[in-house]
Amino acid sequence: MGACTALWNEDVWNADDELDEEAMDNAWIAKHQAYIARGEQHVIDSCNITAFAAYTSGYAGGNSGCVTALRISNLGSTQWDARIGPGGDVCVILEGDCELTTFIKGLRFLADSLEYQATNARLYGRL
Repeated sequence: MGACTALWNEDVWNADDELDEEAMDNAWIAKHQAYIARGEQHVIDSCNITAFAAYTSGYAGGNSGCVTALRISNLGSTQWDARIGPGGDVCVILEGDCELTTFIKGLRFLADSLEYQATNARLYGRL
């Protein structure tokens, strides 16, 4: 069962059969944290402090395939803005030379980590 399917089946409906958005957000956050806790994290400490975390269950095939989760966290002095726009577009704006260097290193870590986890999925397990 994929993460979205499992999340959709969570108890996120109120008494009036309306979607409880706060419950939906909390369920999504809990599922995301469970995935990230099983993966790898790297903190880059420079003029800013940013954490990059990644998890994947590895290639699974079938209709739902694998599960992959990413998180980028500002732990201090990172000048950036991230938004999810219409259609699910993710937009990240970095404001500084150090942020650019940090994100280049961080994105490289995310790619390397996902590649390693995908080829060594048995070490990370599936949720």
